[in-house]
Amino acid sequence: AEPYSNPALYRFMVPVAAGAMLITLLEGSRVAAAYTLFHVPLFGMMVRWEVPLLLYCLISNLAVIHGISGYRRRTAPIQAGLILGAINAAAILALQGLPGAPSPVSHLAFQMACGFGGGVLVAVLVSFLLPLLESMFNILTDVRLLELSNLNNPLLRRLAVEAPGSYNHSVIVGTLAEAAAGAIGANALFCRGAAYYQDVGKMLKP
Repeated sequence: AEPYSNPALYRFMVPVAAGAMLITLLEGSRVAAAYTLFHVPLFGMMVRWEVPLLLYCLISNLAVIHGISGYRRRTAPIQAGLILGAINAAAILALQGLPGAPSPVSHLAFQMACGFGGGVLVAVLVSFLLPLLESMFNILTDVRLLELSNLNNPLLRRLAVEAPGSYNHSVIVGTLAEAAAGAIGANALFCRGAAYYQDVGKMLKP
């Protein structure tokens, strides 16, 4: 029965923004924006240049690049995916106002639900693929840096027990390095993490 039996209505569930989210987390928002410039025309070719779908893809990609850039937690893709789903649904509602695009209310509601599901699907795919790509290409993301900078990390806890002086020194240096890096526009998270691990070798001879 309609609308569930209409395959065309499921197109908004395609996770078109998964690549943009992955590239933002792995390489940054600028590279992801460049990826979007190539991805959207290719997607347009696949959907025969249907304007609503083309605009939907563009909005979804730009929204996820902006939404994921400020997050530094493993749960970031899930949170961003839920937000993306809401933006997708709103975009579908807005696109129905284009000439020649109106559809029955039941179809509209179903398409909005598919758009929200597409955002959630993006989050699921990225959550699964991100650790694999980090390991495969040996990329140190901000999310991974934050995990390494956790003072409850087993290696840092061992340093605190076996060489407490070096541990306290490393924490202080990490705080100073983070502040200095922030002042000159460097990667403060990387500098803090590097400072934490600078003296782990002293555990052998405290």
